[in-house]
Amino acid sequence: MSRLLVFVLILNVNWVTAQSSSYSVHVVDQQSKEPVPYVHVVVLKKQIGMIADENGVFTTGDLENQDSIKITHVAYKPVVTTIDAIKDEPVIELIYNDQVLDQVVVTAVSDPKLILEKVVSHYRRSRRTSPHVAKAYYAEEVKRSDELIFIAESVGYSVFCGDSSNWASLARQNFYCDITRVGYHDEWMSLGKNNTKPPMGNYVPMNYLMVVENYGILSSDHWRDYQVAFDDSYDGDGYALLFSGEREKGLLLVNDHFQLKEIRFFRTNDLWSSVFNKRSSGAITIRYAYFDDVPVAHSIFLTYKKGGLTHYIKYENKAQKLDEFDVTNEQIGALQRYARNPFISSDDTSEDLWRYPDAFWEKVDKRREGKSYIENEDYSESALLMIEELKRFF
Repeated sequence: MSRLLVFVLILNVNWVTAQSSSYSVHVVDQQSKEPVPYVHVVVLKKQIGMIADENGVFTTGDLENQDSIKITHVAYKPVVTTIDAIKDEPVIELIYNDQVLDQVVVTAVSDPKLILEKVVSHYRRSRRTSPHVAKAYYAEEVKRSDELIFIAESVGYSVFCGDSSNWASLARQNFYCDITRVGYHDEWMSLGKNNTKPPMGNYVPMNYLMVVENYGILSSDHWRDYQVAFDDSYDGDGYALLFSGEREKGLLLVNDHFQLKEIRFFRTNDLWSSVFNKRSSGAITIRYAYFDDVPVAHSIFLTYKKGGLTHYIKYENKAQKLDEFDVTNEQIGALQRYARNPFISSDDTSEDLWRYPDAFWEKVDKRREGKSYIENEDYSESALLMIEELKRFF
């Protein structure tokens, strides 16, 4: 089956097809020429949202030259331009908007519990409850001491099937691998059962996101169970709230409008171990972006230790589809089975997707290529068809 690259996800790429090109675009302050980090970028016709990185850089991906994009930041005037207008010099300058900031009136709140209530209320009111899909990147490392025994990275799709779906609440959002590569040592194989390898952890970040929303600090039923206090050492904008619950403790970063910017779980007992098939203790950071006041989990980084192994998993939302997306329970069922046993395939066109250098992959001596991840099990053809269908949205 043809597996076409449709969205390029790393910096400094400049490849051309018959109809489209990909450019790394730098967003800077017009006066200082300093990068403007985390600006919001919307592809207007296709209704795709992206976030620039901490250096003010975003990648246009597989967009046509006539596509219009809108760049916004709370402190700057919005800019609308086209890919064609910036392709020769991919730099966008933003003009500081004093007038908008002068109109913002912030009333400080002195009760941390009240702030948490406002944050949860805003999040629950603004979050999308209907199905949605994003193009995303996942990477995983597993080490024993300093020895790498498993590595994987993939560009695929994060799908939320909606609150009204028949699926259990913790299974409503998942990441499904598309272009993928996997490497491991024999020790990794020995951790599995019935001569199969342990499952990849591609579904772990989304599982924890659902835990936080349904049973954790962002749950409308459980946020009151947390102890909250101001972090007196914080000197940034908005609020920093230290929280502690029965199974976790951490820090919330919130802006002046009670939008959640980041959750840092210093410790949680609810991280799912794909290897040991049980909940584990670890640390996790979730960063959020907003499109028209709708929160999106922009990046998730987690680490945990169990059985002498240290796991690192990273998830990045690279392009969020902003308009309606329909998916059936049957399609989700096929994808859920595929999540545990994806098809492992990359080719020459995949080189620009990868973050790990070749030298890193030389630390493992076995690869999986052109077949299902789990040996002796067939991957779902219907799921692969669904993956191909998801490509058309981006």
